[in-house]
Amino acid sequence: MAGWLKIHRQLMHSPVFENEKLFKVFMYCLMKASHKEHEQLVGRQVVQLKPGQFVFGRKKASIETNMSPSTLWGYVLTLKKMGNLDIKSNNKFSVITVVNWAIYQQDDKNFDSKRTTDGQQMDNKWTADEQQMDTNKNVKNGENVKNDKNEQQTNAMRDIISIYEGNGYGTVGSLVTEDFSGWLDQGFEKEAIIHALEIGVTRNNRTMKYVRGIINNWKKQNTKSLSDIKANENQRSQKNGNSNYELSPEQQSQLDKLPF
Repeated sequence: MAGWLKIHRQLMHSPVFENEKLFKVFMYCLMKASHKEHEQLVGRQVVQLKPGQFVFGRKKASIETNMSPSTLWGYVLTLKKMGNLDIKSNNKFSVITVVNWAIYQQDDKNFDSKRTTDGQQMDNKWTADEQQMDTNKNVKNGENVKNDKNEQQTNAMRDIISIYEGNGYGTVGSLVTEDFSGWLDQGFEKEAIIHALEIGVTRNNRTMKYVRGIINNWKKQNTKSLSDIKANENQRSQKNGNSNYELSPEQQSQLDKLPF
């Protein structure tokens, strides 16, 4: 399988990196994962694969990794338990999904599409009238804004997850990813979400339940930027003589009632 693979340096601080065989198996999964949606024929069965997925067979994988099938499968299950992989199996093969593939491996489709669109516009600009050129320019600008926004959110998610996993919260899962993505969509700055995680570290409460309580409190105050949050904290600190973030008794009571 040809092509490049993107690896984040934060992986060095993950428990996966601490075990050389576990790290080897995880790298194997990353290198086997598909970069685009396609169909694969397995025996007589056509398997639909999405980006981040691949068909796993123990015997073939054992040969490719130079590990015994039982040992290899044990490490695969460990990665599943840690939240790095998802596995769907039948009696013949398994389809393995690398969790959060879309976050760590940006799709180059937008780049290729933009390059093709730019080329077409260059070819046509000598024959198009001025109005058509203005229309093309507006469409291109709209695409660039959309692509820039998608890239910014992808980079923001990557930074947030790096802080999350690097500060003892654990390995990020799909529910946590949905929280982060939802907060960004609601207008919270990346720096604000990271600040909430840092507060959890400071308060020695590294749980998403606590972080959700902080974010919900800011949402009620309609403070979604780090500058506004800091301003409120400074104001509260001057009033109460306390620089640490504290939930009010009412907020803590509401937090304790949450099911997660």
